[in-house]
Amino acid sequence: MTYWLVAVSLSFLGRTNGPRAAARLAGLSGAGAAWLLAGSIGGRRAAFWSVLILQTSLLYFGMARMLTTDIFLTQFVAWAIYFFWRSWLCLRDSGAGKPDKYFWWWHMAGWVAIALGFLTKGPVALAIPLVAMVSLVIFVENFFPQRTSVRRIGRGIGVILIWTRHGFWAGQCSDSAYAGLHALSPGRDGNI
Repeated sequence: MTYWLVAVSLSFLGRTNGPRAAARLAGLSGAGAAWLLAGSIGGRRAAFWSVLILQTSLLYFGMARMLTTDIFLTQFVAWAIYFFWRSWLCLRDSGAGKPDKYFWWWHMAGWVAIALGFLTKGPVALAIPLVAMVSLVIFVENFFPQRTSVRRIGRGIGVILIWTRHGFWAGQCSDSAYAGLHALSPGRDGNI
């Protein structure tokens, strides 16, 4: 997806400004999604401060000026979370008032944003909005009546995440990687 977006910007803006313009537009688009999401949750003041904090954070500022897949993924994930939030507001039992007839449109827009994010960087585009949606269901709908069960589930998720991360790193560090590390270690004479 990144290559497609860069190719489109190259065709419009040329070889000098095209590649960076795609990343900058993705950064602005992600800020727009943050503005809309914060505005629908907390009002105009929250939207202003959230976008100001987002645009002045060093990592977001830097990623919006480099040509990597991360800023495009961030943009699509931000839009997916916003679209799913809007579809949540459309539900009859969400407490937002009368149901909106555009529920399915918001919902499908969220899935399209996830699909574009999946084309950009893979399954992580599904994982991040899924965590946001599950958190919304758990804490807004009082899915678990007792706080102790939420803590137990949180501890279980933490153990699973630590276990899978350890398994990931153990699988990545093969004997050849250790051999490469030993080649960089100081020899008997102290030279590298």
